[in-house]
Amino acid sequence: RIQHEKNILEAQMQVQRSSLVEGLNASWRSFLLNKAQQNQLDKTYTLLWNRKGSELREMFFPIKKSNMGWNKFSEYQKSKDLIASKKFLKLALVRDNSWDRALAITEWYELEGVYPEVKTDYEKTLVNTEAKNAYREIFEQFSGNKDFTFASDITEFDKVFYKVTHDGSIEAYVPSIDSVRDKLLPEFIKKNNLPSADVGRMPWELSLPGSLVEERSFSYLDFVWIGLGVLLLITGVAIYFVGLREQKTVLLKRVSFLNQVVHELKTPLAGFKLHLQLIQRGAGTQENIQALNTSLDRINRLFDDVVLMNKPFEKVSSKELSAEKLRVLLDELIEEFNQAILVEFSAGEVLVDVKRLRVILRNLIKNATRYGKVAKISVSKTQSEVFIDVQDEGGGVSEEKKKKIFEEFFRSEEAKSKNADGLGLGLYITNKMAKEMGASVKLTNPGQPKANFRLILRRPH
Repeated sequence: RIQHEKNILEAQMQVQRSSLVEGLNASWRSFLLNKAQQNQLDKTYTLLWNRKGSELREMFFPIKKSNMGWNKFSEYQKSKDLIASKKFLKLALVRDNSWDRALAITEWYELEGVYPEVKTDYEKTLVNTEAKNAYREIFEQFSGNKDFTFASDITEFDKVFYKVTHDGSIEAYVPSIDSVRDKLLPEFIKKNNLPSADVGRMPWELSLPGSLVEERSFSYLDFVWIGLGVLLLITGVAIYFVGLREQKTVLLKRVSFLNQVVHELKTPLAGFKLHLQLIQRGAGTQENIQALNTSLDRINRLFDDVVLMNKPFEKVSSKELSAEKLRVLLDELIEEFNQAILVEFSAGEVLVDVKRLRVILRNLIKNATRYGKVAKISVSKTQSEVFIDVQDEGGGVSEEKKKKIFEEFFRSEEAKSKNADGLGLGLYITNKMAKEMGASVKLTNPGQPKANFRLILRRPH
């Protein structure tokens, strides 16, 4: 148990390390963006781009767009005509201050493995790694088909810093690492109480010392796990010495329950965090918003099951329910589940707690549609009982698992592969509520396909 808790703690610590680095980097980017909006960020590497994207303007990049017909060069490349390719590039290299020459320099390097002998400011990016990285980021921003229609004169950040100039062009820029390190980083370190930090490959990336991560990696959740492990150890020793086996069983079930809940929460919360980050970065779409709603629905369903399991249900209030009202209840549930159909209905009055009956039927229909594609509902009666059968179109439940499926937290491997959601509480809750109102639930065809669950209700005498 101690080793198990230790493994869990180590996994949580690793998550916290990643979250800490990611969180500090997000704060650092926000800090730099704020400085940029206050005109306190150097524009060391800058390009101007018009809104249609047809021209790039900077002192060493072209004033005009390409004029040489590079599709011809592509044909030379495909035919592996090296002489014609180099002749084309040589013509482009003598076109001063043109985009053709900028492209030719790159293509020449691809052919020869060395840069051509030309002397312009463009070559600074060939020997200056920082400049090369900065302009690569800017070009990736411009070549990513980003829509700048709604860009304003207030600086924004998306891959690089950019804003609209007075003439309507898009000005994209990257500050130098030295200017950020010398002028802004000390203020950020002091503001966030960091012992030390440095700038990474790009000015908006932080390089954090390992000791910082170790010192700050614990969170409230870590201490909860540590406290739980200590409490479990102390309680286990006490139970062992006093021989309270029953209490020990209850305790272990509670710990197992907590582990199950935490495990089930991780998936929707991870998705929730991911799509929130995408939306915060301006990359959010309707699909991201829908994914957030889906994660919230999963969390709500999880908590609904937890409440039903742990909170005592309302006092049993069984009363006679007519066949007509039972049919209305079934019709409402069938309308709720698109894959549910009523095959047969022959019922009389039943003695039930209506609220419990609704939960039981909903769970049976939900299970059938989730794991067996469709729920076929049949209602029949005898002189003393009414049977409600819910059959699916799935592979069935094996003989060895027919009792386990009504235990709390049990989920077969087949169920997990078909649907990742759930704690394995649906049938447990169904069976528990049925017993509370004097009914019963059983699997009528174990080991056979098309699992059939039968709810047996009493008829009033």
